Amino acid sequence: MRKLNIPKFNVSNLTVFVSLIVSICALATSLMQALIMKDQFKVMVEQQKLMSEQYKASVWARIELGADIYASDRFMVKLFVRNPGTGPAIIESVRITYKNKSYKYWRDIFNELGIKHDFSITQYQLRQKTLIAGETLNFFQIDDKDCVIALINNLDKFKIEICYKSVYGAIFLHTGSQKNNAYELETHEVKQNPIKDNEQFLE
Repeated sequence: MRKLNIPKFNVSNLTVFVSLIVSICALATSLMQALIMKDQFKVMVEQQKLMSEQYKASVWARIELGADIYASDRFMVKLFVRNPGTGPAIIESVRITYKNKSYKYWRDIFNELGIKHDFSITQYQLRQKTLIAGETLNFFQIDDKDCVIALINNLDKFKIEICYKSVYGAIFLHTGSQKNNAYELETHEVKQNPIKDNEQFLE
């Protein structure tokens, strides 16, 4: 009868094998957790980005120029600016040009238009003014007939530019000018304020 050689049970080898299995399982679990955390982080980043965009939209600033002009039974030119956005618009500077030359004061403009007599102007300085959402501000009004007629006859030679920013620091340039018998408004986002100090309208 042949004798069978049965290997002896080695506790040490079994312990090593079990430890190896446990280590492999722990590594696999760690990798799975890392992948799950990575996906969760991506979701959190997207959620934060979405929330940031939603908040920016809730404080979106916008500037629009407008004008009321009367030249029949009464003579008046009134200029106003409004913020139809959802957040405050911080006006940094204003540039008013006539025949491509920038001016600092209204009276210098009217002097260039040939107005020599005394007249009264109602005005409000726009520089450094913050317009809250929905606010409208009348910043210029004149009722002198000669001045009104001079302005109307030269509207196509004027351009008003307003540089403003949002609470997030985004900078915009809003331009109003007369083109082809229509008053056109344009707004562009810019990297920095394009209006130089010596070109700023001071009133």
